[in-house]
Amino acid sequence: MTANRPKHYFLRAALTAVIRLCLRRSIKLQELIELSKELYVELSKESLTKSMQEASVSRISMMSGVHRKDVSRLLGEGTAYCAKQTKDLPSRVIGQWQSDVRYTTPGRRPKTLSYEGPESEFTSLVASLSKDVKPHTVLFELERLGVVRKTSHGVKLLNKIFVPKGNVEEISYYLETDASDLIAAVEQNLFEDPETPNLHLKTEYTKIDQARVPEIKAHILELGTTFHQRVRNYLSQFDADINEIPSTDSFARVSVGTFSFTEANSGDQ
Repeated sequence: MTANRPKHYFLRAALTAVIRLCLRRSIKLQELIELSKELYVELSKESLTKSMQEASVSRISMMSGVHRKDVSRLLGEGTAYCAKQTKDLPSRVIGQWQSDVRYTTPGRRPKTLSYEGPESEFTSLVASLSKDVKPHTVLFELERLGVVRKTSHGVKLLNKIFVPKGNVEEISYYLETDASDLIAAVEQNLFEDPETPNLHLKTEYTKIDQARVPEIKAHILELGTTFHQRVRNYLSQFDADINEIPSTDSFARVSVGTFSFTEANSGDQ
């Protein structure tokens, strides 16, 4: 138990936010346990499949600690949650649009792109990121979100950032990936002690005039947008999808996330 204490502290910290969410949204322990079993089975199967091993009931049960009967039941039921498919494609299209020299002006501003026909610039942009989704489907979604507008000269990017809202599946996808990256970053810093640690910063003030919050939120959103544009401009010069980089088996994923949050305080804290 003593040897595992650091891991338990870490796990407790990660689970605290989840339990608070459950209490706020009246999600009972039994629901959390059932969902935990489902995720243990799903992610164990995913891990075995990625390592080219047979994802049998016995192996999944041994790996996850979930009883064989529950593993068989959950594998038979499958899962209705499918947010991982292509939910991040709109944000990736916007990011590529802002950083790829093929779709930006000499001043690094997003071009207005042709969008009609298989040889159009927008079709090329989407195809560079995904062959599974039709470009007109992506364009329709970006229009629905108010991110782009069709003009007589082509399709124009209106917003520098994509903030998912309203669609629970889409928002849940971003929560999953962002939370996973944050936890993995802290995990590396804590247990692997890298020479250059992962960025993990937070700025907080607790005595802000509530009347100034709308102004502050708008300014933080603007600052964050500018910051991410600079990050995209920097990282894009190393990305093989954008540049002619010799083929290699040692590509890495680099993720930089930000968030802001405000809440009203009830008295002094």
